[in-house]
Amino acid sequence: MQGDWLSARVALLEQRVERLEGLPAEVNALRQDMNTQFAEVRTFMHARFDAVENGLIVLQTQITDNHRQMLVLHEDLRSLIATLGEQSNKKRPAQQ
Repeated sequence: MQGDWLSARVALLEQRVERLEGLPAEVNALRQDMNTQFAEVRTFMHARFDAVENGLIVLQTQITDNHRQMLVLHEDLRSLIATLGEQSNKKRPAQQ
C-alpha cells in the first residue's frame, strides 16, 4: 500500500517536472511573439505619427498662404477705399 502511494507520488512529481522543464521554451516563444507584436505596433505608430506630422506641415503652409493672401487683399482694399475717397472728394463741389 505504501509502495503504491510512493509510486503515485513519484509519477506525479515526474509530470510536474516535465511541465516545468517545458516552461522556458514557452516563455521564450511568448517573448518572441511579444517582441514581434511590439515591433509591429512601433512601426504602425511611427507611420501614423509621420502622417499626422505631414498633415500639420501642410496645414501650416495653407495657413501661411491664406495669411499672405489676406494681407494682400487688405492692402488692395485700403488702396481701393483711398481711391474711392479721392474720387468722391473730386465730385463734390467745394462747400464754403
